[in-house]
Amino acid sequence: MNGSSTACVSLHRVSFPKWNAFVPDITTVHYCTILVFPLISLNIGRRIQMFTLNSVTLRPLETTDLDTWYTWEYNMELAMLAGWIPLLARTAFKQKFEQRINEPKGEMKYFAIDYESQFVGVLQLAEIDHYEKRAAISIIIGPKELWGRGIGSTALRLLLDYAFTVQGLERVYSEVYGFNTRSQRLMERTGFQKEGILRQHTLQNGKRQDLHLYGILKSEFYERYPTIFTLPE
Repeated sequence: MNGSSTACVSLHRVSFPKWNAFVPDITTVHYCTILVFPLISLNIGRRIQMFTLNSVTLRPLETTDLDTWYTWEYNMELAMLAGWIPLLARTAFKQKFEQRINEPKGEMKYFAIDYESQFVGVLQLAEIDHYEKRAAISIIIGPKELWGRGIGSTALRLLLDYAFTVQGLERVYSEVYGFNTRSQRLMERTGFQKEGILRQHTLQNGKRQDLHLYGILKSEFYERYPTIFTLPE
């Protein structure tokens, strides 16, 4: 992924304008385990909000995560799926994202994905529009040995819950390349609806590619999942 346009994860691409990503083929996740409600912890003097479900935690992205994130940029398999977007040098990559972490913009939020206390991926809620009450998402899971364990789908569930309940949004969407059928299945399994196809919309890997538009509404999400953002009894 380069800093301005692309994020990568395992074997498929999930994308939206100015941000593209991959997510692995996720097996069915069972959500019958006990939910861990949002908690606040202290980290270097700052209040860090974390959301945890089934050993998957979303937390604010830290500058200390950037070196690990950068190593995922050089995975050949991911680069092919990303369409060979030019990569930034490590220093430029870190400078770009250090600025975004330290001087965050209201329309863009980054979350680190931890699995069993290990940093394994990045989620982005981007193009947040509070007037239209919508945003786009992208996800990356880096370590290949963790693909297919349901981490991506659980992280997406947490992010959607955050987007709809905490951010007050009504719609979240993503675009997926036509050749990325596994990401399409992930979107559908998570509850997204396929809303259309932008035919030959973008040039990737040397040829024109279709983009499949996926979206999920707040009401559709809560028909499938309970929120974790509830006050204790």
